[in-house]
Amino acid sequence: MERQEAGQEEKLVVEFDTFGGVHPPRDAGAAGSCRCCKCVVAVAAVMGLLLLTLSMGFSFYYFLSVPSCEQEAPSLRGTGRVNITCKLNGTTGEKGRYDIFIVNKAAKYRIYGWVKLAHITSEDVILRTTHNQDNRILEKKKSFSIMSFFVEALLANNNTISIYFNSSCTDSLFHVLEL
Repeated sequence: MERQEAGQEEKLVVEFDTFGGVHPPRDAGAAGSCRCCKCVVAVAAVMGLLLLTLSMGFSFYYFLSVPSCEQEAPSLRGTGRVNITCKLNGTTGEKGRYDIFIVNKAAKYRIYGWVKLAHITSEDVILRTTHNQDNRILEKKKSFSIMSFFVEALLANNNTISIYFNSSCTDSLFHVLEL
């Protein structure tokens, strides 16, 4: 049986060689590799230009659309809209009250931001506006370690937007945008 298998293997090897199934690899030559190099260089150049264009576009957009941190700073967009970014830095007046923004012009505003509290208390955290000793609650939430707010409100001139909580604030960021 082993002799028969060995004979069949020899027969298959001979038939495979006669049909030309095994050929040595062809040499592509210098012309083929030169064309390949040109393709690789062209693709690399296009990818580099694309990457450069995207990075320049991102930096242009980022540096021209960053909001100012000062209330009196002119708008970067030139539309006259108020775009304020601020951090809470201390109480003004009563304990637990942090002023965010004083409205200079009656309009509709979008107020959004977050605050990180040092201690969670049982009292609510209140975002409200004050105008001539009249307080109006914009948003009221239960106290958590990190809280976020998003409010759109129609506000009159000289309104003060404030946030009230009894815990100390470790970090915060609020944005006010005139719509």
